[in-house]
Amino acid sequence: MLRKSKAEICEYVHQFSTACAQFALTGHDGKLDLPKVYEYLSHIWGGWHPIILEKEEMGHRLGFTDPVRKIIALRVDVYDGMCNGEKEHQYTAAHELGHMVMHGEMVFARLEKNNPMGIVNVEVEADDFAVELLGFSSPAQEDMLHKLLARLTGRKK
Repeated sequence: MLRKSKAEICEYVHQFSTACAQFALTGHDGKLDLPKVYEYLSHIWGGWHPIILEKEEMGHRLGFTDPVRKIIALRVDVYDGMCNGEKEHQYTAAHELGHMVMHGEMVFARLEKNNPMGIVNVEVEADDFAVELLGFSSPAQEDMLHKLLARLTGRKK
């Protein structure tokens, strides 16, 4: 499976943003209102539904997308954080939307069994979708990269 190009990912973001704009799901600043997007998800994107699960139900996962059942699941603290404007949780929510938009027809278990690199590609694509949609990358990933770079170069953060 070939990784989608930046232009292809930008086109997916444009299509999704256009669909959201038709439902007036933007704030006064013109940016998507992610809590509203999740609230109206089944109207925006062909029968998909969000579910909010407790930490015990999600285990280590912050969110997941199930293309068979057409659901996006977010852990309750991630959903609450997204609603409160916490960037890391907004990023996770946008990442899962990226899976829905770009990978909604894939069955991930079959993909993983046949091609483990395919999972890496779809995760990177969902990350790229989130960055294009929100205009920022994961604060946790950025922090990890800065720490790694500091260790590699011998500098303190």
